[in-house]
Order: sequence, then C-alpha cells, then structure tokens
Amino acid sequence: MGDLTIKPNTGGVLKLQDAGSTDRITVTDGGTTVLNEDGGAAALTVETSGDVTVETGDLVIGTADKGIDFSGAQTAAGGTTDEVLSGYEKGVWTVTATDGGGKWTLALDSDYNSGSYVKIGDLVQVQAVIRFDAPVDTGSGSAGGLKISLPFTAVSGLVDASGTGVLCLGGFGALWDAWTGKTPYSILDPGTNYFIMRASAGDAEFTSMANYANDNSRLSFSGSYRV
Repeated sequence: MGDLTIKPNTGGVLKLQDAGSTDRITVTDGGTTVLNEDGGAAALTVETSGDVTVETGDLVIGTADKGIDFSGAQTAAGGTTDEVLSGYEKGVWTVTATDGGGKWTLALDSDYNSGSYVKIGDLVQVQAVIRFDAPVDTGSGSAGGLKISLPFTAVSGLVDASGTGVLCLGGFGALWDAWTGKTPYSILDPGTNYFIMRASAGDAEFTSMANYANDNSRLSFSGSYRV
C-alpha cells in the first residue's frame, strides 16, 4: 500500500473521531492542529507558527534524565557540557543534626526540624530554620563540628581551589548569643548528604559549633549545591 493522504477541503476542517463520535484530532486547513483529550476538549494545539500549547494537563517527561533540550535556542558558552533541563522538584526534608566527633548527642525541636528545597536540574537550593533541644554530653569523643543533613547527596568529583575536595556553602547564620561576634563557615564534601559547620579558622575555642547547640538555640541557613 502506498502513501495515504487525507486533507480537508479548502477552508474546511478535518476531524478524526473515536467510536463514541468524540473529536480526537482536528486539523484546520491553513490553521491549527489540535489533539483532543477524552472528553473532546483541546489537550494540545500546534499553531501554524510552530508554537505548541499544552491546553490541559501537564507535559510529562516519561524517561529518566530526559527533558527540554535548549541546544538550538542559544549559543553555547565555552566548556558547556549539557543543555538539557532534565528535572524540577520542590519539597521539604527532615533536618537532623549531629556532632561530627561524637562528643555531643544533639536533638532538634520537632516543630523546627524541617527545611524546604527547590531542585532545578542538578542544582539544589535549600533553606531552613532549626531549633535545638538540650544537648547531652556523651563523655567520650571530641567535638568535630556541627553536621547538618541535606535532602540530596552532593555530586562527587568537585574540589575547591586547594584541591581538598571541599565545597563551600554560604548564607548560614547563627541566631543565638553564644555565637555573637563569630564568623561561622560551612563545608560540604562531595559525595555526602550533609554539611559541617565550624567557626572561623584559627579560633580554637569555637572549633566545634556543636558545643553551642544549646536548648532552644536556633540556626537559620540557606545555600545551593550540585547533585
């Protein structure tokens, strides 16, 4: 069988219907092409200009790591490795806090132990305000920095300028008197799902922020990292 061509009369409309006489595809001569949903309403419209409009429902990417390819819509910068936007997600995660050296047992107030995140492609933006319950000294170990959990594991293979395999996060603030005048900093090791918070380098007294996670003390933080 050769090619089959079906076309509307000049100025007319070609419709394909299902067994229930509901329009499923509508082609207008010189105009739009419309795919219809179950009830016959327009679900997707292709304009004569080539623009495509999703009229009802969502555009669903059904295969992992596939998405919207922008390679034809922009000039790639030097070193570009990917121009496909492959995901979007937003939500909340339960934050946990531990002492990296095992000296302190830490707990968070159940009313202040969640953070929110937005994930676009491989970039995650996080923010949270957490509040501590009274810490318990385990009597062993040594203060090792305040470990705060994150919603996703950071990408492996990235290093800082010194080559130590550390990513820095910004936008972290202590909200209680014990940290007044200090300059906390945080590090995120590639391949982990937490960051470690410490005080300024060279300030031995504040080597571990876990020492200052006092009852009802609060910590706000925000930052972004790659996954």
